[in-house]
Amino acid sequence: MEKPPRQWVEIPTTNWGLKDYMRDLQLTPEVLSGKTILDVGSGTRRFTKELQEAGIDAQVVSLDPVFASPEEKQRFHERIRVEEPLEKLLQETNTPGVREKTVAGIAEMLPFEDETFDLIIAHYSLPLYGTHQQVSQFFKEALRVLKVGGELRYAPALAFSRDTNIEEIIQKMVTEKRCRILQNGIGNQPTILQKLPETS
Repeated sequence: MEKPPRQWVEIPTTNWGLKDYMRDLQLTPEVLSGKTILDVGSGTRRFTKELQEAGIDAQVVSLDPVFASPEEKQRFHERIRVEEPLEKLLQETNTPGVREKTVAGIAEMLPFEDETFDLIIAHYSLPLYGTHQQVSQFFKEALRVLKVGGELRYAPALAFSRDTNIEEIIQKMVTEKRCRILQNGIGNQPTILQKLPETS
């Protein structure tokens, strides 16, 4: 049996904000408004905080492994001399409405009920350096927790692991009629998938 993936990966925790997400995932207030959203690999939760400050009416759950072990991740940040201390960045987003919807977890094992979210976003947080198995499991889990008609948007549209073929994984899901491709990400464009209803 394959070992479960580690709870965190030795890369700096991301601190992307609303403007970055809107640009890279082609999001608009209309796309976000009224939605229940899962931010996979949310990093410091800056997106969620800034979305709230912008007055966009959306319920966002921030999921990141950093919340399982912030002290260990902080030590890593100190070793590689990241300029802004992680502890400070996490404290800035530890606000009401953000704190209560923060979950420690990884994309391959989403701790949510089936069909919970209208939209799943993964901004520079797909298991880019993961194995083919980990990336496949991420897509399987994402489709499980998405509502029918819901979207998964991720960018960049590539993996950095040599043994991972994202196109092959997506094509298999399309062939099985589990989702359809609304946009195939190339370059700076995100990939957008839509969950289809199950066929008998």
